[in-house]
Amino acid sequence: MKNFLRSAHRWVGIVLAPFFAILLITGAILAFQPILAPELGSAPVGARAPQLQAAVERLAAEGVNIPTLELDADGEHFWVGGGRDARSAQYRLADGEFVRHGGISMKLYNTAKSLHKSLLLKANWLMEFASYAMLFLIIAGLVMWFKPRFERSLISWHNALGIVLVPLWLLLPLSGVMMTLHLGAPAIGKLAPNELSMPQVLDALAGQDRLQDLVRIRSIRGRSLVVELARAEGGKENVQIVDGALQPVEMGRYWPKELHEGTWGGALSGTLNLLAGAGLLFFLVSGVFVWARRTMQTRADRRAAPTQDGGLLVAFASQTGNARALAQHTAEQLNTLGVRAQCASLAAVRAADLPRFDAVLLLCSTTGEGELPESARAFFASLGEGRAKGVRYALLALGDSHYTHFCAGGLKLDAALREAGATALLPAHRADGVPTNAWREWMQALAAPLALPALAQTHAPDLPADSQHTATLVAKTRLDREGAGCREVWALDFALAPRAEFRGGDLLFLTPPDDTVARPSSIGSDSREADTVRLTVGLHQYRNEAGETVCGRTSAWLLHQLPVGAQTAARLHPHPDFRLPDAGDAPVILVATGTGIAPLYGFLPALRAHRRDAWLFFGNAYSQGDDLYRADWEAALADGTLKHLDMVFDNEQPGYVQGAMLRHGAELFAWLNERGALLYACGRASTLGAGVEEALKTIFRTHSGQDNEAAAQQWLDTLRQQERLRMDLFG
Repeated sequence: MKNFLRSAHRWVGIVLAPFFAILLITGAILAFQPILAPELGSAPVGARAPQLQAAVERLAAEGVNIPTLELDADGEHFWVGGGRDARSAQYRLADGEFVRHGGISMKLYNTAKSLHKSLLLKANWLMEFASYAMLFLIIAGLVMWFKPRFERSLISWHNALGIVLVPLWLLLPLSGVMMTLHLGAPAIGKLAPNELSMPQVLDALAGQDRLQDLVRIRSIRGRSLVVELARAEGGKENVQIVDGALQPVEMGRYWPKELHEGTWGGALSGTLNLLAGAGLLFFLVSGVFVWARRTMQTRADRRAAPTQDGGLLVAFASQTGNARALAQHTAEQLNTLGVRAQCASLAAVRAADLPRFDAVLLLCSTTGEGELPESARAFFASLGEGRAKGVRYALLALGDSHYTHFCAGGLKLDAALREAGATALLPAHRADGVPTNAWREWMQALAAPLALPALAQTHAPDLPADSQHTATLVAKTRLDREGAGCREVWALDFALAPRAEFRGGDLLFLTPPDDTVARPSSIGSDSREADTVRLTVGLHQYRNEAGETVCGRTSAWLLHQLPVGAQTAARLHPHPDFRLPDAGDAPVILVATGTGIAPLYGFLPALRAHRRDAWLFFGNAYSQGDDLYRADWEAALADGTLKHLDMVFDNEQPGYVQGAMLRHGAELFAWLNERGALLYACGRASTLGAGVEEALKTIFRTHSGQDNEAAAQQWLDTLRQQERLRMDLFG
């Protein structure tokens, strides 16, 4: 139901926007009439009745049309034409001399009123339909965004103000609809057509000795005059003059009309209507603007996608930034040689895109136990038998031969491409460690199949270099509650010699004794605030082939064997793909489970130094003992470093972090879709990675008005392509 309302809300607003604009702008003009109108009197003319009678006779003799007559609050003047009417004019009681016109000019008033009611084309039905449509938009908005939240975004103010001040926004369209349906119309007694001039009406009142009781004379529907008189015993009565006699008339107030025109309270009610009209105009403009911005962004995303015909596609799946840097450099080198080349993340590429290019060059890292980087998984899944038939490609696999599954991710992708029918220009190349030499050899090997001899002379880029250090363990702090059944987790602080620059999200490689493989740990500190590297390490336990519970070598060494004060060799590796940008004010969404909180904890110094809206979702097993760094996160929430904090624990509620994300889906969608938020997620690929991805697609289907899997996947791909979805997954 909400999806239907959201789609209808959007398209009704867009299609009828010009008519809404005319209604609201002309309504605002008409609202000035009661604001500028004179203050009218409610007391009878009393002893000055003869002066009024003489003045009216003089005006009639001069040919002045007197459709209505009202007394000014000052008791010295009267108004002809209606004090709130554009045709009104003020005269002195003493001598009938003209003083001034009241309200806005008659020409402007009549033009605005005709536009407001019928577009100057007698199209009353169209403007009445627009009133119904405006009422629908307000009610639909109330249903869709019943729990508003004020955020620093146009669409957030659009939604929140629409809910908080809904009675004000309903004032104009609801009263307009009531008028078209004649709801709330007062019971009016039978009215006789007017056959008397204004002087004759006054003469008749004088003949009945009631002229001194006159308060006002109004014209009803342009053909009947109704006289309001003060009663001697108090109160007022309405009469008509029929055959010289005073005939009582029942006259109720037409509240919908007075509410719609803002005439129920003079300048106050006119100002209220002006504010309501201006507010509705804000909703119209902001809604159209947000829609236009979305449309332009979507078109820009499509233009940015790798869809050109011909040329080369250089695609990468990066884990720590090297594959990305090499791919960008490769595309630059090719363009320098006059070859049309486009660089893109594999996150934005599907098998169906490949045949558009003359050839595809792929650079792919390996993560975990020989797995593809998260950004390549959707592309890998799109490959199937025959789906890459006729595609020519070459692949450079990046890895480290110290690991058991050396370059396994890239080789897995190479095998899938072959099975999909693609033709390799040359066997897959493998880069061991720093990949610049292997990249240069790959370029030289590609020179012949691509018929580009100049490739053999291309220069390798300068990649972010690892630095070697001696790391001294200076502090150990247990983060879990011992004995509570929680996984054992410690915070380890290392001092590096020589000193180095690092950021939250960078990696520190440490090698256990009697081992040849260095193991990476995410850094949770920032050298701009701290001299030490903070690691958050959980004890890894598993069952071996004999069914015994054993501990992982690296975690056991760090937590149980390495004492404070001990030194070990370390390698510091920059991780630009998982760093928080220093510039910009885009909001940041942080998502982690368990020890995946490690790099996100390292974002706190940057968030404190450069304020932006930040939201943390953290999940773990137990609320008592597994609430890693809770005090720090709550302090960050209190001082404004974090805007929202959601901590989810298995022993308290089901659904994990993705459940919490879904509960806040509308606001998360606004952050991502309207405010350009960045989302960082760290945890296990099989749990957090898959869960967050599915939650984001569900949020899109629920809150975008496009309830289909293809559109949700495209949105997810766009977030990756724009580098606004960054995942550091393991296991």
